[in-house]
Amino acid sequence: MPLIIENQEHFDKVRAFAERTGKLDKLQARLDYLDKYNDPATVRCKLFRDFAPASFEFVMEKLDKTGAWAYWFNGGLIYHGSQEGWGSTGPTFSVTLSPSDGWEVHT
Repeated sequence: MPLIIENQEHFDKVRAFAERTGKLDKLQARLDYLDKYNDPATVRCKLFRDFAPASFEFVMEKLDKTGAWAYWFNGGLIYHGSQEGWGSTGPTFSVTLSPSDGWEVHT
């Protein structure tokens, strides 16, 4: 089951940004990482717009004993790069211990 995209417009903008900056492979690698958790029978991952312009929030849900989807854990698929001080300043406002130029999963 693919990731559930809750805001297609934001997803398309981030994907276009990744393409323009030559980082589409980095974005896709992190999306694939999150998608590995998906198991249509028991687990799903929802991707939401984050306040940072090139980032996402995600929520993992599991089926509970009643067959309803229930919160499991959440995090962010956060873009880090030189334009925002490698994560310590705006627009990301997310700390990274080692500078990266692309997306990282934060939980």
